[in-house]
Parts: sequence; C-alpha cells; structure tokens
Amino acid sequence: MKIASIDIMTVVVPTIPGRVHSASFWGTGAGYEAFEMAVFDIVGKIRNCPVHALLGGAYRDRVPADYWIGHQTPEDSAMNARLGYERGFHGVKMKCTSDEPMVARVQAILEVTDASFKCTIDPNQRFYRPAEAIALAKQFEAVGNVGVLEDPMAKWNLDWYCQLRAATTIPVALHLANPHDIINAIKVEAVDIFNLGGSMWQFIYNAAIADAAGIPCWHGSGNDLGVMEMAYLHAASVPRNCVMPSDFVGSWTREDDLIVDGIQFEKGEAIVPTKPGLGCELDEDALEKYRIN
Repeated sequence: MKIASIDIMTVVVPTIPGRVHSASFWGTGAGYEAFEMAVFDIVGKIRNCPVHALLGGAYRDRVPADYWIGHQTPEDSAMNARLGYERGFHGVKMKCTSDEPMVARVQAILEVTDASFKCTIDPNQRFYRPAEAIALAKQFEAVGNVGVLEDPMAKWNLDWYCQLRAATTIPVALHLANPHDIINAIKVEAVDIFNLGGSMWQFIYNAAIADAAGIPCWHGSGNDLGVMEMAYLHAASVPRNCVMPSDFVGSWTREDDLIVDGIQFEKGEAIVPTKPGLGCELDEDALEKYRIN
C-alpha cells in the first residue's frame, strides 16, 4: 500500500467512464468532495500532520465565524441573535426574502446587541430587482448594523450588482465556486467580497484568484455535518485573504453533527485543528442512532 507517498495534488477520481478529473477541476461534485476528504484524512494520519499542512499550511490558527439564523420574525431574530452575541460571536448571517420585515429584523437585533454585531443579509437572490435591493440597502444603512449583502439578486446578472454597489455603502458579496464566474465578477467590479465554495483544493485556488484582485473572502456552508465542516475549517485556515467570518454552522443548526468533538469556538472564532488528518472522529453511537435501514 503506497498511500503514504501519494501526491495529493494529482489525485484523480473517475466521473464519466473513460474520463477523469483532477482535484483542481471546478466541476467535481459532492461525490468527489467525499473522496477528497477521505484521502486527505488518511494521508494526514499516516504522516502525523493536520490536513491544512497538506493544503499548503495554515495562515492562521483561528478562523473568524458568524452565528446563523433562518427565516424568523423580528422577535425570534432578536432572541436568537442575542444567543450568538452572548456566545462571543461578532455577527450573524440570516436568510430572508424581500417580502419579510427585514428592516424590523435588523433593528430588533441591534436593540439586543450593539452596532458592532454585524448582520450578513443573504436572501439567496430573492431581492429580485435592483430597485428592491437598493431601497432595502438604504434602509439598512440607516439602521447601521448590516455588514454585508450576499447574493441579493440573480447571480448571472452582474450589471445589477454593479448598480447596487454604486448605490450603497454596504459591501456586496457573491457566493461562487466556479473560477470562471469569480473572474467575471472581478473583471466588471461587481463585488466587494466573495463567499467561496468548492472542494478543499478548489476553495484555496478560488481564494487565490480573489486575493490576486485584493478581494477578501469567507468559506461558505450548506448547514453540513461535522466531517465536512472540519474540512471547511482546514481549507479556510490556509488563504491569507479568508478574513471574513465563515459559515461553520452545522453544530448548532443540527440535532447531531455525527462526530465526537465538533468545531471549537472561542470569542467568535473557530479554532483550527492540530490533530493528524481532519482532527475529528465519527460518533459511532450517533451513526447507529440515526441509521436508516
């Protein structure tokens, strides 16, 4: 078995018969990501080093992180944001649409925290048109605690993002994984910040593209389970421009993240693991509990 001498950067995984994609190919999906995490974990444990060392080395030992809430009333938003504030987080990311009482939500959060506790507004493209997005942005500016507008409108229409950036002082972010899309957004100056995804290697490559343009980023999430979020944390620790609060939210949005010890948070930062491999263990009891026959 020669796994200890494997060159991680040339790992390939079959996708279509007769065709393979390297780990740097942006089109690989969740199946590839599972393969990548497994290989990195194995190699890290054999070499007695954490995964971030195999990715080029951690730039930081703590990664900023935000709290997270979904679609809620202003009252519930305030209550849950207060929990994040009391736990030491410096901001909260929230899902929403343009027909929700968004101004009331951010105002309610401000009343139970303070102006330094920033809200990242993520409607998943459901502010629909520039007129709606700009009008809401102006109202958010007046409240004073909105730090980022993420994916407010259709992501394919970069002209709309340029209009929004010209009309507001609130930084605008796009959540992207395809490097071609990232480059196109940079070329037309459509964004201030990127929320980046992709496999571990792809995230690092994507972050390097943003860094070359002087644009900061954070690591996105899909409310994932513990193993994947540990992989996110290792990847997010490597790029120097990953300075925005990342989305490591599965440990408090899920009943169980299926690992023994999840990500450790302190003062709004996720502590980067130093144990070999991904630095986590599957919770066998939890696996049995949630197993579907």
